[in-house]
Amino acid sequence: MPSFNYKTSFFIDTSYTNPRRAVYAIEGSGLTTKFEHNAFFSTCYTPKSSTEVNMGRPAAEQVKRGSVQDFPFALDVVCEGLNPTVKPPVKVYFEGNSVRDGVLNLNGVGQPGIAKGVAISLTSDKNVALPFSKAKAVALDWQDSGPGNERYRFAAKARYVTTGAEVAAGKADATLTYVLEYN
Repeated sequence: MPSFNYKTSFFIDTSYTNPRRAVYAIEGSGLTTKFEHNAFFSTCYTPKSSTEVNMGRPAAEQVKRGSVQDFPFALDVVCEGLNPTVKPPVKVYFEGNSVRDGVLNLNGVGQPGIAKGVAISLTSDKNVALPFSKAKAVALDWQDSGPGNERYRFAAKARYVTTGAEVAAGKADATLTYVLEYN
């Protein structure tokens, strides 16, 4: 790449009411630039628009005893664009009505007909509480490469848990939103 010369000047106003323009010259010769491209993907998306986890209808006593089962689910992600030689990380974190990482409150909590004393525990397949902040985003597992894309997966599980309050039967649905972080 050939080198180039550059010359310019700039000023700084030190007072808005009585401008004093100090002018500074900037000059360089034999300069070169290096452009680096570190964007790996043009887009990442999930092939399924939503994932529903049918957690059944356990009895209130099962929830109280902690004897409800885990319900596995997965978030499959396809990233398109450049095919990198090193698989860049794709991370995920979650948003929802949550008091702390890994615990999701029910939709309509406190309203008539909604279960009481119940929340949904959410953990990764590695038993790590699902993060509800960008700072704690976790990496998805790379699966394989396709023509012009990379495929990733995040496996997790959900189960009903008690919140410490008295458990009472009712509707126990919740909504979780995922946020992908890539490039």
